[in-house]
Amino acid sequence: MFCIFAFIVFLILGIFSAKYRGLAKKAWGCVWIRLTFKTCDISLQDEIRAKLIGSVIVTKPRLARFMDKWLDTVAFIFVTLSIWSLAVVMNSGLNYYIYGTCAPSDPESCSLSAGACGISAYHPGFVESVTSWNTINWTKNEATAFFGKFALIPDRIKNWDAKDYVSKTATYYAKYDDTKKVAIEIIDPGCIYCSKLFTLTKESGFSKKYNLSYVLFPIPNPKEAGEYKFKNSYLLARYAEALKKFPQKDVVVTSDWRLLENVYMLKDEKGDVFQKKFNEDYSAAEAEAKIIEWIRSFGYDLKTTGEIISYANGAEAAASIKAQHDLVVNDIRTVKIPTIMFGGRRYDRMVDEKTLMK
Repeated sequence: MFCIFAFIVFLILGIFSAKYRGLAKKAWGCVWIRLTFKTCDISLQDEIRAKLIGSVIVTKPRLARFMDKWLDTVAFIFVTLSIWSLAVVMNSGLNYYIYGTCAPSDPESCSLSAGACGISAYHPGFVESVTSWNTINWTKNEATAFFGKFALIPDRIKNWDAKDYVSKTATYYAKYDDTKKVAIEIIDPGCIYCSKLFTLTKESGFSKKYNLSYVLFPIPNPKEAGEYKFKNSYLLARYAEALKKFPQKDVVVTSDWRLLENVYMLKDEKGDVFQKKFNEDYSAAEAEAKIIEWIRSFGYDLKTTGEIISYANGAEAAASIKAQHDLVVNDIRTVKIPTIMFGGRRYDRMVDEKTLMK
């Protein structure tokens, strides 16, 4: 362990001063011997130890005594932390290649991630696992996650045909056109990045260039079973599903798309986008009242509105959302949304107008 410590230290120092490069070379020789399970040259270890302590013994005798007593322990800690740091960097690099984020469980915390909302399940971190005496489960989760990543590598290079991932209840922003290719976006009504992408697909003309559909994925709250990351997103998703079952005749944009447009793009009298009000202000009852108000404004009569409400709160709408959830988790296997699929490519993030118009 001491030779590894010495090699790392002298390798770094050797970058700036040639006098340490010879010691780095000697230390590497010792490391190589240890890697081949042979006994290291003790005289070399003593020489390196003497060099390190001798450099401070005159000017800082207390530090020299400390180093003489604790150098082996310091070397062990240093090497352990170096190996740990290297492992973290490699794991983060693998995460970024596969998922497009260095932190799949919390993409928002990774500065390298493009705009997206994380959808991964919650797993306690190392410190939390230690304090709760649950390191075995932490080790198991980390090992499972690490080796599971290799199965996802082919996803980075496969051809993604959006037609294969359209939901069974899919609608399209405009009337389906056989001459156009299919594109889909995976969205949560509460995710701000989904709102930005949704708005961009409309304003850029992307929604006219493709047969654009969507898959609903209200993001579950990773720490509270049965709850959602954005408090009213599941309610909005249920009503979007319900509106698909009650299509209107002779309309350019179907009512489920109009509902999403209102959430993502419509502003209240104060200039706030309604998505913010659904996420932060409205209770469930207030959110439902606003949705019903919009449904009536779409032209539905009282009888049909009542049927839509019943469907939205029924088992069929819930089952449809569950099926879309399973499609995302099991088949598309993204860890962040929005995810948009078109032209044989899949983008697990909000994309710019230039990319949309390729």
